[in-house]
Amino acid sequence: MRKKAFSLVELSIVILIIGVLIAAVGQGLDLLQDSRITAARLITKSSRANSVKGMVFWFEPSLEESFIASEAINGTTISQWKDTNPQSDIKLDAKAGQKTDATLITYNVATSGTSGNTSGPTYIEKGLNNLPTLRFTNSDSAFIYLAVDKRMSNIPNKGMNLFLVMTYRSGSSSFIDRVCHDTNFAPTNCGAGSAVNDGNPLFEPYIASDGSLRFYVRDNTNSAEQRAVMDGGACSGFCWDTGYDLKPGVSYILTMQRNYKNTFTLYINGNSTYAGGVPSKTDIGGMITLDPYKIGRHAIRNTGETTDIDISEMIFFTGNMAAKDRNSIEDYLGKKYNIKVTH
Repeated sequence: MRKKAFSLVELSIVILIIGVLIAAVGQGLDLLQDSRITAARLITKSSRANSVKGMVFWFEPSLEESFIASEAINGTTISQWKDTNPQSDIKLDAKAGQKTDATLITYNVATSGTSGNTSGPTYIEKGLNNLPTLRFTNSDSAFIYLAVDKRMSNIPNKGMNLFLVMTYRSGSSSFIDRVCHDTNFAPTNCGAGSAVNDGNPLFEPYIASDGSLRFYVRDNTNSAEQRAVMDGGACSGFCWDTGYDLKPGVSYILTMQRNYKNTFTLYINGNSTYAGGVPSKTDIGGMITLDPYKIGRHAIRNTGETTDIDISEMIFFTGNMAAKDRNSIEDYLGKKYNIKVTH
C-alpha cells in the first residue's frame, strides 16, 4: 500500500508546533533564571550586612544597580562595578583600567599597559550558583582589573574585614592589590618616594604558584616589628602562607580580618581551623592606611601575571566587628552562593 505524504499544510502545522515548544522551553529557562536573580536580590536586601556598621563598599552581582544595564550581558566587558553600599551616599564604584575623567586616578601605571591591552573583566551571566560573576583572566599581555574609587578610606588604627566570594580557575599572583598614587592622586609606582606611605600598606590575599593561599599584611612604615611576626622567605616578611591550597573550579568565601592589636585571621568558608593551616598571625597594632583596592591583578607587575579567577562579591568594612556579625555575613554569602559555611 502506498503511504500518503504529508501535505504542506500538515508540515507547516508540525513546524509551528515545534517552534512553539522551543519558544516555551526558552521562555521557561528565562523565567527560571529570573527567579534565581529575584531570590538572590531578596537574600541580599534582607542580609544583616546592610546594617553592620563600618561598611566602606559593597560590590555584588544581582541587583539592578550593580552594573550598567547595557553591559550586564553574557560575554560583555565590564567598565564598572557599582558600589551598592546602603550606608553611604558616596559610592566607590570600581572602574576598569584607564582614566575615564579628570576626577580619577590613571590606574594603569604598568610600563607595558596601554589602552589597547587594558580592560575590565568579562560578565558571566550564569556563574557561581547560576548567578552573575566577573571573570578576570590575566596574562603578561592582558591587563584585566577594576580599581576602586580614590575616595576609599579606612580607619588605620582599628579593625578591618574584607569578605570575598571567588572561584579559583588557574594561575598565580595577587588578585586583590592596591592602586598607588601621590598626594594629588596622580598615578605612581608602589614603593616610589612619591607614593602615599611609599605604597607600603597591604591587607589582601595572594595565590602562590602551587595554589597555596597567602595573606599579605604590611603597615604604613613596613616596620621591622610587624615583619618579625610574619613569615620570611618568599613573603619577604610581610605575608604568611596559610597552608590552605585553593583547588581549580572550587568556590570559596574568604574573610580577611584584622582584630586590632590582637590578630590577623583568614577564614575559609567561615572556618579558621582548617587542617594543617596557619589561620592567624599577631597584630602589633601598626597604622594601616589602605590605598584604593585594585581588583583582579597585581598593582604594577608586568610579568608573571597568570591569575584566572571569577569574583562574585566583595564587601569591605572598617572598624572592629563582632564575631556574630562576621558569622551572619558569611552565612548570607553561603546561602546566596550555595557554599557550605562552618563556624
